Amino acid sequence: MRWVKGALDSEDEAATRPMSTPPLRYGLSVLAAVLALLVSFALDPFVEPDPFPELFLAAVMVSAWYGGLGPGLLATGVSLLGAARLLFAPAITPTTTGVSMGLDLLTFLIAAVLISWLSAALRTARRQAEEATRRKTEFLAVLGHELRNPMGAITTAVRVLTEASVDGSREAKQREIIGRQTRRLSALVDDLLDVSRVVSGKILLERRPVDLADVARRCVESLEGTAARRHEIVLSVADEPLLVEADLTRLEQVVSNLLDNAVKYTPPHGRIVVTVARHGAEAVVRVTDSGIGIPNDMLPRIFEPFIQVSASLPRAGGGLGLGLALVRGLVELHGGSVTARSAGPDQGSEFEVCLPAIPETTVPALPLPGRDGPSPPAQPRHVLVVEDRADVRDALRALLEVWGHHVEVAEDGPVGVEMARLSRPEIALVDIGLPGFDGYQVAERLRAAPAGRGVFLVALSGYGQAEDRRRALAAGFDVHLLKPVDPEELARVLAEMPASGGASRS
Repeated sequence: MRWVKGALDSEDEAATRPMSTPPLRYGLSVLAAVLALLVSFALDPFVEPDPFPELFLAAVMVSAWYGGLGPGLLATGVSLLGAARLLFAPAITPTTTGVSMGLDLLTFLIAAVLISWLSAALRTARRQAEEATRRKTEFLAVLGHELRNPMGAITTAVRVLTEASVDGSREAKQREIIGRQTRRLSALVDDLLDVSRVVSGKILLERRPVDLADVARRCVESLEGTAARRHEIVLSVADEPLLVEADLTRLEQVVSNLLDNAVKYTPPHGRIVVTVARHGAEAVVRVTDSGIGIPNDMLPRIFEPFIQVSASLPRAGGGLGLGLALVRGLVELHGGSVTARSAGPDQGSEFEVCLPAIPETTVPALPLPGRDGPSPPAQPRHVLVVEDRADVRDALRALLEVWGHHVEVAEDGPVGVEMARLSRPEIALVDIGLPGFDGYQVAERLRAAPAGRGVFLVALSGYGQAEDRRRALAAGFDVHLLKPVDPEELARVLAEMPASGGASRS
């Protein structure tokens, strides 16, 4: 298997392996041929006919597979030199030996050419597949970033209108619809990007002890009001905490996707039951619904990307068919499993997630972050918004001014750094993808200047992986917010920031 892996290594992998340099590959081919010769000498008295052709052919094939055509031909030459010993065998005539060696030479040459060609073709195919995967991942990351910018502008603009509106008006109802559909669009983009990250192995889990029962409660409570009113949703959890070692955000994503799936395919007034219990050494969460069910031929493929029960069925919730694929990927990253069951169409369905449970005697779960109501209004602040997209910049400025803050804006990195040095704002909201200096450079330059060390820096980014957050904090930011920025989260940051700005940043 090491030979096969070596032949299929990518260029980066091959460059890091100790036997990837040409001298070592050629040396290996000589070593393989000499080893075949020695084994042939050792077996000659005991094996009839002489075993050398098969042994040398194996040496040639290994050399060509691993090193390419050149080492394969070198192994062929060394093998024929070893075979020349037959000329000194008294029982074999020179004519017979010459014919035999000629046939062996032809066999070895054909093997060297074919094996080296096959090895090169497989390496090329692997490189092309890796390049295609890399380009797809990069495309999805850029797509998500670009989609989040207009969604951020829409979200912020709707919030500005809501802050200035009269409750109960007809316009308020339309704003609710816009806000709800914007959140839906944001969730679709997140699912698309997360599935790509799971497939490419780029999701890093931040594990800690988590109570699975609390996660299920939070997910049920967070359902949209309409979904909760149209369905009977029952939550059944164990009395004692049920701990698992998990990434809280990703675990909530798993349970929420299963709930969303149940709501989507369960008719109004249908029943959805969420059960959390311990089964032996496993923690199990089960979501059962009385919905449209799953045909038997669809069950084996239900967790594949872009698979939906039937394109002909009414799709009340729409979607890309990525939610269940993401569930399976995240559950498997946690070392668990997920299964789907259904008796058939119109018989409802059941999804069961099993995760390794933490023994009850170990450390208790850390408290989950609270989901309180709106944050209290922050005292008026001097805010600098550094954002190159005019609509996003104007919407943020309008929202912050509605909240009573004094706001200045800059459209690129160099202008943002200069304005921060001159006006010394208390807080700066800085987009990461800026022209001139990017957001990381803005933060580094401000932290290096006396006028910027006390500014509370908030990164606004379309990239939300753990590595993106760590990079933002390393550059000097105090907080990393994912676009589209949730107005409630922004209000909480403004209300809870220390009075001394960024001076207390850890």
